[in-house]
Amino acid sequence: MTPSPIARRAAAPASAACLAIGLLLAGCGTSTAPEGTGSTPTSDSTPSATDNTPSTTDATSPTSDATTDGATMTQTPEEPLGAGAVLTPEDDGATVRLMVGEEVSVQLAPPWDTAEPVSEDADVVEVVRVDHFTDPGYAEFTLLALGAGEARVQVQAEGEEIGIHLTVTD
Repeated sequence: MTPSPIARRAAAPASAACLAIGLLLAGCGTSTAPEGTGSTPTSDSTPSATDNTPSTTDATSPTSDATTDGATMTQTPEEPLGAGAVLTPEDDGATVRLMVGEEVSVQLAPPWDTAEPVSEDADVVEVVRVDHFTDPGYAEFTLLALGAGEARVQVQAEGEEIGIHLTVTD
């Protein structure tokens, strides 16, 4: 038996009201996170503007320094990079530690974008060009660790040279 047109018309506003209430309640939500872990600061953890208590930071965490134009520059301690790193010409002289099968990316913006990185030991590190569907404004290469050993990958452009040292372990 099908409902009458009057019953269907009466059900429509009720369905719409239930849907609206459901959407409203879905936006409210409840948190299951322990108290004090949310974004709302508690009175115990909120620093005051007059609080002169020195804070302690981890020595390996990045630090920020203000530059003359007001921007900040992040500095990190010198340590070897690893798998998944994205290298640029600013990483000239960097050391990368990989295990066989891992890889890093090299992104070369102009004027370096026309240069091809070259591995001094192709048995240790293979250089593979990444072809993008649309031009991202830089050339990209993947450095794939093939075998244990050490290799240097060099890029030459406009009379300048940059190099990255890779150490690959099994």
